[in-house]
Amino acid sequence: MSEWLRQNGIPIEPILGEDFGVVTRSYLDSQEDRPQILIPNLIQYEISFLKFKEKYNFIPKPFGIIDFETWRDFTSPNMCSFLFYQVVQNNKKYCRVGMKPVEVDGEIIRESNGWPKFWEDDVTKWKNGTKSKNHGRRYTTSKKTEKTIHVMVGWLWENQVVEYLPKLIEQSKCEHIYAHNATVDVIALMSLLYPDISHPLEHFVSINPDDRTRILMKGGNILTATLDLAPFLGYEYSRQGWNYKEKKLETFTDLPIEFRDSYSLLPMSLGALGNIIGYEKTYTPEIFTNQNHPDFKNYMKITNEMVRYAIDDCIILWRSLVDFWVLVKELGYHGKAYPLTIGTLGFQMVADDIKKREANENSKKKKKELEV
Repeated sequence: MSEWLRQNGIPIEPILGEDFGVVTRSYLDSQEDRPQILIPNLIQYEISFLKFKEKYNFIPKPFGIIDFETWRDFTSPNMCSFLFYQVVQNNKKYCRVGMKPVEVDGEIIRESNGWPKFWEDDVTKWKNGTKSKNHGRRYTTSKKTEKTIHVMVGWLWENQVVEYLPKLIEQSKCEHIYAHNATVDVIALMSLLYPDISHPLEHFVSINPDDRTRILMKGGNILTATLDLAPFLGYEYSRQGWNYKEKKLETFTDLPIEFRDSYSLLPMSLGALGNIIGYEKTYTPEIFTNQNHPDFKNYMKITNEMVRYAIDDCIILWRSLVDFWVLVKELGYHGKAYPLTIGTLGFQMVADDIKKREANENSKKKKKELEV
């Protein structure tokens, strides 16, 4: 069952589990043409890395969930709910392969993100006195006891999405965002980010045939779409990343976020997924879908229960994806990449199994040859 803290019978905060503690709650300013909702716009939960791993025996890569509610039309959203999951390294050490930080006047000068600014080669870390192929690549380390899992849950009115959602995504460090039937959510988001284009999908049209497509369709539905959110952060954004092809550190000014369709991985309704994981899904508010309803498109009739419905959809999908990846790992798939569809995953699992069998057979043959 879905569990919520209630105040006078009104839902005000989801309960993720007994091991999840609330770190912060944030509210945005109220609006005259919108009802007063008691659910915080942002709730940040925390659970220790070890407790999460004890529960699931697996730590998924960071990912996010979004879910837009609309006035029936995809291009007419009224709110957006979200959930962002990430692993946070506390007291982390900043490292670069084969290098060490350089002190200036006895002090390590750091960039705004905590990384030492100046580095030099450290021959003592080179194998056989030779630089590795990843020389200079950045990475961080920390003890498992100093890691925590953060889960940010919340919601926004549609007129707050452009100002706040890109910033939340950037802060969460999630490169992949899932949506169940992503076509609805991508079009809803695009209609807010790019209101001046005649159709949201025009944004993905390229006149250069050499450009790599930023959208992948599956039939008539969006399977994955990549958006650059840097222009919507409200400040001059830049990030440093490792260029594996050139084998050097580079500065980038874009923030590419991939939006993925979770229905292609879990081809069933959120209600069915909720039943599987034991989290009850409530019904879609009729005022969102029935244009003949007397309160259709009436923001002032949106209630806390309706916002709860939107947030619950994100929680159901997040828990379902975590359980799904745990099951896949238990079945023996250990690939680093997360496939886009259940079919692709099946092919990769079969290929991995064949590869393992061939490796075992070759190993047995070599052993017999050595015995002879």
